[in-house]
Amino acid sequence: MKTILIRYGILAGGLAAIFFLVPISFYDPTDSSGVMMKYGEIFGYGVQLLSMLFVLFGVRMISKQNEGRFTFAQALGSGLGITIIATLVFYLGNVLFYEVIDPDFLTEFMEGYAPAMLEQAETAEEKAALKQQFAEWGPLMANGWLYAGIMCMSVFLFGLFFSLLSGFLYKRS
Repeated sequence: MKTILIRYGILAGGLAAIFFLVPISFYDPTDSSGVMMKYGEIFGYGVQLLSMLFVLFGVRMISKQNEGRFTFAQALGSGLGITIIATLVFYLGNVLFYEVIDPDFLTEFMEGYAPAMLEQAETAEEKAALKQQFAEWGPLMANGWLYAGIMCMSVFLFGLFFSLLSGFLYKRS
């Protein structure tokens, strides 16, 4: 069972990290249209969601290994095990990118993101609120370790969802 948890956790986290980070490595901070950010965000979260399908696949493999004798708690625990490993792998991939491969990415991203968002603001109040929000994000964008942790929250939440779903799908009373 441990090898299944580890294998599927590494697959889920590795695929999420690769398909999330490779496209952002091509991000052009001078692109003020916001198109890359808009579609990149959709693609990034979509990849995270799809990669966490490995939680379902892994729990199914464990269920088959146990010949279908599986309680809700066992399925949930197995799913959470895969999710924790996947989240850790995704976190390490993000830290590697933000701290080693492209340490200036977060700063450059914010410098390109802020003008695009301010351009979309319709009133002076909206612009002021956005500027305040950007000022608050400053420390976050300067710390790749912290930002990677925040990015991992979505992976964990998707994994939690699929863990609960697998608990309901594969339980045998």
